[in-house]
Amino acid sequence: MEAFPARRKHHLVLITTGTRMYQIVGAADLESQTGDKSAVFEAMLRNGLTNPNFQEIPGMPGPGALTVHHRETRAGSRAHIVATDFAWLTSMGVFFGRLTFGAQEAGDSVVENAALIPYPAPSSSTDISSTEQPSSLSLTEFHILLQYSDRVCALNMLNSKVAYEQTIGSSDETLQGLTVDETKHTCWLYSPANIYELVVTDEDRDVWGIYLSRHQFDMALEHCYNDMQRDMVLRAQAEHLFAAEDYVQSAECFARTSVNFEEVVLR
Repeated sequence: MEAFPARRKHHLVLITTGTRMYQIVGAADLESQTGDKSAVFEAMLRNGLTNPNFQEIPGMPGPGALTVHHRETRAGSRAHIVATDFAWLTSMGVFFGRLTFGAQEAGDSVVENAALIPYPAPSSSTDISSTEQPSSLSLTEFHILLQYSDRVCALNMLNSKVAYEQTIGSSDETLQGLTVDETKHTCWLYSPANIYELVVTDEDRDVWGIYLSRHQFDMALEHCYNDMQRDMVLRAQAEHLFAAEDYVQSAECFARTSVNFEEVVLR
């Protein structure tokens, strides 16, 4: 259950089955309700389920697991934890997208830019059948983490490519769950015998290049790690503007790069 950032009495409930994801939007004044709050939830769910908004993935029922990623946002001096992304395991792959909260009411959708990524084939180093589907998942800022019986796989949400894959545990050990600590940026996996921690570091190190390939120059600049990367982005942006005959903006971008003056003016 997720609260709307600007409408604290409004909430979103996501419910998944093997083939459908339901979005229930409605009012639930939890702050004014003391003691048992079940009546508040019952009223919201009853109203929301009369005309629910849902996405359906055809085919056989999938694992059905759902996860939501949160980020901290600030409004003045106050900080809020807001749900920003979701991912859902279906029989066809991972269905994921953005959660955008606004003026939605019952029956409306809060999902934007949704996409379906087929499950990746295992690498040659694994001996698990390629038909195995993940049993659990979690989200980080830029990746979808898929937990299989013997390994974890990270899919980049920006380009749908496998960014990381690691076999976990011994050959006779079966992983049973996965969760992410969004505060400490660590990933926890567990089996009947062990608990494993994966520490996420420099998760966005390749993000600037993905945004650059899409000509999203401002986002690329935001995620650059060093001056060389920033120079590459600004050069590409200047070239892009020049090709579009926006010569003034192009010149301003070139002025921020290491390209020498003569090379620019002789175009």
